[in-house]
Amino acid sequence: MPALMTEIGCLNSIEDCRKMKKEPFIEQIARGYVKGLVKAFGLERRPSRENPDPPFLIMVKVGSLYYYNKPSWRARAGIAHKGQIFTVIGKLTKKRAKMYKLNSGHYMTANPKYVEILPE
Repeated sequence: MPALMTEIGCLNSIEDCRKMKKEPFIEQIARGYVKGLVKAFGLERRPSRENPDPPFLIMVKVGSLYYYNKPSWRARAGIAHKGQIFTVIGKLTKKRAKMYKLNSGHYMTANPKYVEILPE
């Protein structure tokens, strides 16, 4: 049976340890693994019954940006940084402002001033 071993970082590196504790970093690593497996095995996504729109990727455009525990602008969970990529699994409107529901269970603004949708 084929096998694969990867290294994401070193636990004896303070910088790597800090990264590995942050949800956005973990999600980026997971997305990379998923993309690699999909490509290696020629897999295709089946549409979900609960969310007919396929997931898509967004990237943070600004220096730092809050993400939230729930769809409330007051429920700050952490800060994402420029260049970080997230998977969007849903869209909603909160007080006339649009938010994305992320694969991680968090929420982020959908304002194109702050995030951009990445091409597939």
